[in-house]
Amino acid sequence: MQAIKQFWLMGILLGCGCLQMVRAQDPNFSQFYAAPFSINPALTGNFYGSMNAIFNFRNQWSGPIDPYRAMGASIQYKLLEKKLPQKNVLATSAMVLRDQTMGGAFNSTYASFNLAYHIGLDAEGLQKIGFGLGGIYAHRRIDYNLLNFPQQFTSGGFDTNLPTGETGFANIKPFLSMSAGVVYSFTSEDHGTNFDIGVAAFHLNKPQQTAYEDQNQYIQPRYTVYGTYSSFLSDRASMSLNGIYQNQQATEFWQFGGVLGMLLDNSNEPPVFNLGVWYRNQDAVIPYIGFSTKLFESVAQVGISYDVTVSQFKNARIRPQTLELSLILRSSRPDGSVPCPWK
Repeated sequence: MQAIKQFWLMGILLGCGCLQMVRAQDPNFSQFYAAPFSINPALTGNFYGSMNAIFNFRNQWSGPIDPYRAMGASIQYKLLEKKLPQKNVLATSAMVLRDQTMGGAFNSTYASFNLAYHIGLDAEGLQKIGFGLGGIYAHRRIDYNLLNFPQQFTSGGFDTNLPTGETGFANIKPFLSMSAGVVYSFTSEDHGTNFDIGVAAFHLNKPQQTAYEDQNQYIQPRYTVYGTYSSFLSDRASMSLNGIYQNQQATEFWQFGGVLGMLLDNSNEPPVFNLGVWYRNQDAVIPYIGFSTKLFESVAQVGISYDVTVSQFKNARIRPQTLELSLILRSSRPDGSVPCPWK
């Protein structure tokens, strides 16, 4: 009977669209470039200026089910800029991410810390190779107060004050995970062209994630390959392309696309209007619109994307809808550098 109840709860989780979390898959963003520490810890410090902050929100599969929501905030900062060789960069970053589904009944919280060092490969530092290490603390839990169980059903309906008979999923323990990555970066002499490519691995220590003390239940490593290219098309237009490939256990995907940026004036830090699109294999076409402008001594950039489903779910009676928002606050870019949305 207890096993039946456990499968019943698992069925709720799967039916509500959180298969990814139950199978210990990591959260993913369509705007993956606006969540850099979730794809490569070596991207810490790979940005314009001395500091930036990023805020992410994703509302996934709303319509047919309770949506899967993810919210995150991160900050990164370059260290010892006056003490290190000018061509080298030491930086640290921290990120907090929370996701939930079933109206908050199933939720996860992640906190990560990353450290990266980028070494100049030439006298001007136009070519760099960066190495990054990261640590992640994660906690997943089920709020039984938001669920109803057969044992709680009475003649007057469900009485949530009655015991559920379920304890296993309440025993999910937090875990610590390690990540590592490397990235190669190239910038042209006039700073008008950028190119990055990197690889990373997460959950290198294969942390255990189980509710029933099963020693065989652990999180499989996740591997990513990431690349980006940005360049001016003219004095008032730029192009930025990027792509990612990710594999974790039996799940893999790739996504590729880019944006066209239109500089709206000739100032050193002009407002930029970005319009782009990405494709995620056999899943979605993702149009994107963004805008950045100077805000006091910093630059604020907002981006909005929407997943247009092209998978089998496009034939559903109620098509799932996914919306994603990002906000980036960063230092001004160096004179002459291309206004790349993820730099």
